Amino acid sequence: MGATLTDLKASHATLRERLAGRLEGREENHATSQKTGGTEPQSHRSRSGQMKYTLLFLLTVLSVKYMSVQVAGLVLLALAFLYYLLAMKPSDPYGTFHEDLNRVGGNTGERPSTEWLNMGYWEDTNEFPKACEALALKLVHLANCQEGGSVLDVGHGSGDSLLLHLQHPTVPRPSQLTGITSLLEHHKRASERVDKAIKANEQSGKHSPLVVLRQGDAVHRPSAGAQHPLAPTNSESYTSILALDCAYHFRTRETFLEQSFAHLAHGGTIALADICFAREGHPLLRYIVSALGVLPRENMISPQEYIASMTKIGYTEISLEDITDSVLPGFQRFLSSRGIVWFLFSMSMGLVQGAGARFVLVKGRRP
Repeated sequence: MGATLTDLKASHATLRERLAGRLEGREENHATSQKTGGTEPQSHRSRSGQMKYTLLFLLTVLSVKYMSVQVAGLVLLALAFLYYLLAMKPSDPYGTFHEDLNRVGGNTGERPSTEWLNMGYWEDTNEFPKACEALALKLVHLANCQEGGSVLDVGHGSGDSLLLHLQHPTVPRPSQLTGITSLLEHHKRASERVDKAIKANEQSGKHSPLVVLRQGDAVHRPSAGAQHPLAPTNSESYTSILALDCAYHFRTRETFLEQSFAHLAHGGTIALADICFAREGHPLLRYIVSALGVLPRENMISPQEYIASMTKIGYTEISLEDITDSVLPGFQRFLSSRGIVWFLFSMSMGLVQGAGARFVLVKGRRP
């Protein structure tokens, strides 16, 4: 029993570290993973065994807590998907896998014309790219983006949300567009697509804003330097700051909100498509989501705590709209139709929902 508990602790620590690494875009060197207290590489079979112990242990906990068979099955399916995720090569989880989701009409060959990576707003569509654009447009309008303004788009991925500010007919053209995203692969792809859009605008006689793209963490760290959009020494201010379906991963969201407040122009607006947690969510599922490192514990706050945090920072005219029913069910239905891997991912989404997750649109203004 003692050896089993030791294995469980080691497996749990490894799982949390690897998930955190994937969410932050860090690379891993599997060949140099070491056994605790030893010098030989840890085998894949050993790690698999530890994961099996973890799954059996969690099932025992669920049984002791008298949870339903459906909930126990949901947790195990979700954990199975997370284990599958960890078995993939390091560049996959937030690399180019989303291209498959953007393919419509049976196109399995060429790169899709869109590369969205958010959960979408599914009120009037069943297509992933249209749902993603709909959610992005809701955020743009919530952020009060203005003609000739200065926009900061945080966590823009491969650049679809940036392109809205360059080409979409209902989006005002800013004078400056700044973007930052964590993965180098996404940064490069976004830069390519933005350059192409600017050239297309030039050829058609349309004006484009000055575009500045950075690669790095959304939250400024001392090591990031003065060029980071939210660096204390960066004198740039923004009339609108947007974070589309990403701030719940930031370490931490509150630090991001504080740094954003300092860089908002007076009268400027921040808008986030984000996740918070209703207090009535299942406590055990919430613990599992937190313990696995899927979301930082500090970000698993209630809507009331979210508003209180923004108020404390100094934001005014704060609003928080729960749009869960227009986001999560449609996204899960879509994923379930895309094969076994995406079905498992939809089950892991169910795990987060069972923990009380609510998808919200949040806005605040700097007076």
